[in-house]
Amino acid sequence: VQQGSATSRNPLTPVLMKFVNIFLLLIGFLACPAHSMSIGIPGCLSPSPSSVVSARSIMPATEDLKKICSGYSNFLSSFQEDKKPFADFVWGQPREPPLPGMVAALRQSVEAGSDPDADVAYFGYCAYTGKYLDIVARSVQKYRGVTVDAKDCFVTNGALAGLVVSLTVTTDPGDEVLMVDPTYYLYKPMCQMLGINGVPVPCKKENFDLDIDAMEAAITPRSRAILINSPNNPTGRVYPAETLQKLGELLTRVNEGRDKPIMLISDEAYCRVVFDGVFAPSPIATYPYSVLVYTMGKQNLAPGERLGYMCLSPHMPEAAKVEMRDSVNRVINAMWARPSTVSGRAMEQLDDVLVDIPTLQRRRDRVVQGLREAGYSINVPQGTFYMMMECPRGLSGLDFVQELAKHRVLVAAGEAMGLPGSVRLSLTCSDEMVEFALPVFAKLR
Repeated sequence: VQQGSATSRNPLTPVLMKFVNIFLLLIGFLACPAHSMSIGIPGCLSPSPSSVVSARSIMPATEDLKKICSGYSNFLSSFQEDKKPFADFVWGQPREPPLPGMVAALRQSVEAGSDPDADVAYFGYCAYTGKYLDIVARSVQKYRGVTVDAKDCFVTNGALAGLVVSLTVTTDPGDEVLMVDPTYYLYKPMCQMLGINGVPVPCKKENFDLDIDAMEAAITPRSRAILINSPNNPTGRVYPAETLQKLGELLTRVNEGRDKPIMLISDEAYCRVVFDGVFAPSPIATYPYSVLVYTMGKQNLAPGERLGYMCLSPHMPEAAKVEMRDSVNRVINAMWARPSTVSGRAMEQLDDVLVDIPTLQRRRDRVVQGLREAGYSINVPQGTFYMMMECPRGLSGLDFVQELAKHRVLVAAGEAMGLPGSVRLSLTCSDEMVEFALPVFAKLR
């Protein structure tokens, strides 16, 4: 909690600028013309010395985005135009019809607002208080196994907004945020946009678990937060409860004598997308200074529908909760980081809609079987839409991406996520794409 910081005293201007710049980054990523980029932002935000754009909008970390899938947009457009078979494993993008329950919930929401007797402000501004916070608290209890107070919950327009809010509230420019490497590729640019230093901390190589000793070694007096993601994108690793307990014990010990405790920000976007009966525990169950950030976009397999929430650990001291509630709400309001009314008012129905986990698990097993039979080394994810595979013949991820694309198979280079010599595959592809791609992988082994 940043007592007396510039952001807490007068949040509107700096927070709005952070919000605008973050979403210009994301919009640029989606909208830049293919001829100006390898994959998005860098081609649009590469100014000449006389450019009018700000220096902070040219984030060095966005260079990683080039590595994800060089030429992806061009390849995808070409493949879609010629209507010949291809396989796209790059993003967690739906490749099959939307879930009926999600469509029904959104349709019901639109119809409710269109009823002649509906509140005329149905589609107006909604602060998502009262019953909506009760919905969040019930969801956290039901799916995370943690009892939280509704007043410690906050509705956001997805997890990215929740992460920006969390980082804004808990850090000041120049502070450090530790994050597990390999990492989700937008964490570093997000930190750079906010003027904070994202510090990668290596995980355990043998199983991608948190390395508590490495985390302790990385903590400095400037460390203000740790950002974790479990189940992890890109590795699919679920951090066990005992590992999270050890992390909490470490932070409790380190916090002694510090002016502010280290906040643990837990990105749990994929906590319901888990396989083999695994449960992904949350650190808010044990570590007091922790914040859960969630999105329904993954469980609904609808990442374009921006709906999520944040909640504070029930073990956080009451005085800290009061400050956090105040700052979180002020930052959310300054950014208006709230969902559209159509999605937001359908929250309770959408919370019960879950992507077909048995189908994803079956697809995961088929990919693992086919690639291992072809001689590849590949991890078996415990959750998320993703899995990592080592490249053959000593190739870099970047080179293997290009080689596969020539055979109409699109994957993401691991270099963008801290795993050079690897590629990431998404399980949201179709079964037909899997069967098309497996012979290509075998041929290129």
